[in-house]
Amino acid sequence: MKTKAGKWLRLFIVVFLMLLLCCASTVVVLDPYFHYHKPLPSFAYVLNNERAQNDGITKHFAYDTLLTGTSLVEVMKASEVERQFGGKAVKVTFAGASFYEINRNIELAFATHPHLKRVIRCLDIEYYFDDPKALRTNMGVYPTWLYNRNPFDDVRYLFNREVLFTLCGDMIRKKLANEAGGITSFDDYANWMPDVTADDFGAEALLGGMKPFGTPERINHLTEEEKRLLLANIRENVTKTAKKHPDCVFDYFISPYSGLWWAQTYEAGDLEEVLEAEEIVVSEIVACPNIHLYSYNTDTSLTWNLDNYKDPLHYGDWVGEELLAFMKRDEGRITKQTMEAYLKKERELYERLDYAQWMQEELAGKYSGKEETKGGSGSK
Repeated sequence: MKTKAGKWLRLFIVVFLMLLLCCASTVVVLDPYFHYHKPLPSFAYVLNNERAQNDGITKHFAYDTLLTGTSLVEVMKASEVERQFGGKAVKVTFAGASFYEINRNIELAFATHPHLKRVIRCLDIEYYFDDPKALRTNMGVYPTWLYNRNPFDDVRYLFNREVLFTLCGDMIRKKLANEAGGITSFDDYANWMPDVTADDFGAEALLGGMKPFGTPERINHLTEEEKRLLLANIRENVTKTAKKHPDCVFDYFISPYSGLWWAQTYEAGDLEEVLEAEEIVVSEIVACPNIHLYSYNTDTSLTWNLDNYKDPLHYGDWVGEELLAFMKRDEGRITKQTMEAYLKKERELYERLDYAQWMQEELAGKYSGKEETKGGSGSK
């Protein structure tokens, strides 16, 4: 009996190990997160998980132009980047990412693509003051096992139920159904435009029901600690990488938040803090010759037209296309020579603005070209 039981145990162990090997081999071969290799041309890959797939895309795909940033870049299209600037582009975005997370991926791009020609990136004002090593911890479990070089914790990928049965399973089913291979386009990857409608944009959607903006109870200025964090964040996660790669062009644009964001910032008493931060950020970046810094915060035809926005931060895909065209034409660029004029204009614009009146003008359609009289007839 003991001999028979031992045989069954050995058989069970062998079968179990073979099943594990089969599962792991399936994930390694199909590799839906591109952890080991680029996509297989005969299988269909769906791009829908930024933090799981971006590391593999950055390592294994062919490109010479990197389009990256937060959700503000998600609506931008790699095909438009290629049309404007040429080359082969991939879009690798991280919703809500810190400067550190985005720059870490840029460093990986250079490590795997040393002849990278161009990096296009948005610099979000709201993340200026992050710690230089900050990572988002409120967006679920971060897949560190896909980013490190430790082969032993790959078990969390190789034996993941969703990866094996949902992702690999779908790929196999599509293959058996003779569906064409390929990947989600980098125009559609992470693009949230299909999830919104025209009714989500505009002054009525954003301002409807809001009270008029009041004056702030107190005016906040940058503390010395905030200045230290800001400088460290910019130097570690923006200029340091550019200085290491002088042959690459870095087209960086400051996030063009809507007029509503500026109004909320003013009412909260944080306007001076933001303007002081802008002075530090701009002066630090323009000193780096291969960073082309752009800002459209003083372009009120863009930022004050709330038809362009679905919330205080996020603009529609047509704005993303326009921003790429602006950068191609070198419009909105800030240099050492134009820095003082830009900062002065930005400060005067938002310090002198009557925000309560601005709100009424927004609701009347003044900045969207839809201004109407109370009687409903068109008026300019």
